[in-house]
Amino acid sequence: ASTITTDTMGIQSDVAHNNVLVMASCASFSSKQTRRVETWIARQNVRGDPSNLRMLLLSSLAVAPQARNDIEMKESIANLFDIMLVAGTNNTLCIELIAAKIAYWWDSRYMNEMSAATHPIQRVTTMSSFLISSNLCFEVQSLPNKEIGAIFDLFVADLPAKLALLCQTWKISDDISNRATRLCKDATDKKKACLQKIIQLLDGGGE
Repeated sequence: ASTITTDTMGIQSDVAHNNVLVMASCASFSSKQTRRVETWIARQNVRGDPSNLRMLLLSSLAVAPQARNDIEMKESIANLFDIMLVAGTNNTLCIELIAAKIAYWWDSRYMNEMSAATHPIQRVTTMSSFLISSNLCFEVQSLPNKEIGAIFDLFVADLPAKLALLCQTWKISDDISNRATRLCKDATDKKKACLQKIIQLLDGGGE
């Protein structure tokens, strides 16, 4: 009974730096909890404090696998793009969180086989699939920040092609392309390159 009470209190608590990892790990209790946690993570400015960045990356890994169905996943991705339009791309983890969510969703739905059958010309990279596990958040906690960051780099590298195919399936290609185009104006470096590739693929371009 005490465990249930503690879990319930955790769900009702406000998300903060000192509890975000626990709340992200408990996000499977409800879709509302999942949305609250990922929205909070996506709004945080990651400049300046390495320990804060590390906690947000680990929390992103914890909450990323929690989507329950296509509708929830589609709404989550649209919500995170909307947050980027306000909070920006360069100093937030929005793109990294989207990339982690897409990597988990892709792997859980066996999308590699589907994409090979329905889109044989468009190559989808799968390096991040080798890293996916339900306990990845806890498995990497002993790693230095640089190596945790490298995991997210693989997620982001795989993001454009996977997101483009999923957006086509969900019939939201135009909406996401529009958001990505607006975001691309202020994005820099790797995030700008990622957004440009997303736009290219969503608008019908190939590799």
